[in-house]
Amino acid sequence: MNRKVFFLFLWVCFKLIVEVFPGTAAVTAENPEHPFQKSLRPDNGLPALDDGTPLRLRSQINKSRLYSFLGGVLALDIYGFRRLQDFWYNQPTTSFHFIDGNADWKARKQMDKMGHLMHAYFASDLSAKAYRWAGISAYKSIWYGALTSWLWMLQIEIADGFFEEWGFSYYDFAANTLGAGFAALQQRYPEKLGGIRFKISYTVSEAHKKGLYSQTNQALIDDYEGMTFWLTANIHDLLPARWKDKTPGLLSPWGIAVGYSAKDIANHIYLGRREVFIGLDFDLRKIPTGDSKLLKFIKDELNFIRLPLPAVRITPDGQKFLFYF
Repeated sequence: MNRKVFFLFLWVCFKLIVEVFPGTAAVTAENPEHPFQKSLRPDNGLPALDDGTPLRLRSQINKSRLYSFLGGVLALDIYGFRRLQDFWYNQPTTSFHFIDGNADWKARKQMDKMGHLMHAYFASDLSAKAYRWAGISAYKSIWYGALTSWLWMLQIEIADGFFEEWGFSYYDFAANTLGAGFAALQQRYPEKLGGIRFKISYTVSEAHKKGLYSQTNQALIDDYEGMTFWLTANIHDLLPARWKDKTPGLLSPWGIAVGYSAKDIANHIYLGRREVFIGLDFDLRKIPTGDSKLLKFIKDELNFIRLPLPAVRITPDGQKFLFYF
């Protein structure tokens, strides 16, 4: 990816944001029968988000909640950057520059790109929930959440651009945008994308225990050898509507998961080996908990974690795991 392509991509993202936000405001305030407005309405028979947060057609902002959330984001941001000074941001700096794309893509077998995608995906979803909790309408909250996540991640990329050892990464930026964008689309079209989720499982790796990582990769968040990223699909949610009624309720939480991991990348970030898994997945949202909004929220958040379940490592070998996490 060269700079012209990158800046074209950035311009497209900006145009989408500019176009979407005014349109969303117009729909919720002026035209409640617009198709975009109707798609999440529970009274028209279409699926609605069920994550414990209220779905409002129009914003009814609770200022104390909104300011609490935004203040919390700011406080966490400041704390996070101070903590990162101990691990990352104590290196020599220079003028803003871009990292070499070829080397950046090959490093760590793309595990850090998966990490960026997952981080942005989770932050976008959680931020949207917080905006709905604060009284923002369902439609605005989706895009505000995605924008909050996107900007959160963008500041890290810009900071990286001033360090000699790194630089602004095209691929990190693209992964951030994909993660935040997919979370928004998933909430926007729950009936089509709700059954597909990114998940993560993690066990502290031997590389981290033995201190094999470099000085700038000592935090658990950089322990990529212990992480496995999953793309999961709930079979019941993806079935045609006429088939769902015929599916036993006990089978509805179950799905399949494809996982990706890497080993031996701590000492040599351009070496190592990839690992690909296939296994079962369980959708925690399908567990009945009544009408408790808190329990629905907890279920939805825990559903970002792939539970310890059977899996088969299909590459580099065919090893079976009764419980893989």
